[in-house]
Amino acid sequence: MTRPPFVLAALLTLAAPPLFAQVTPPPVAEPSPAPSPTPTPSPSPRPAFVAGYKNGFVLQSETGDFVLKITGYAQADGRFMPGTRPGR
Repeated sequence: MTRPPFVLAALLTLAAPPLFAQVTPPPVAEPSPAPSPTPTPSPSPRPAFVAGYKNGFVLQSETGDFVLKITGYAQADGRFMPGTRPGR
């Protein structure tokens, strides 16, 4: 059985483009320069705790989560008489 000529022509047409096509590589984008890392500012050294006087003696953690406040009153009394000797 012979094939009609248009079938052979169609097969050659379909097979011809891949055989003769020029393959061009896709354009390669140049890598962009990596942004320079910004230096992070070093945190200022904090004291381990804070001590001070504000309506009482205060000890406080650096984050402020813990506070020890010592307050109170002091009273003194004395009675002295002129001309008296101690121990009499």
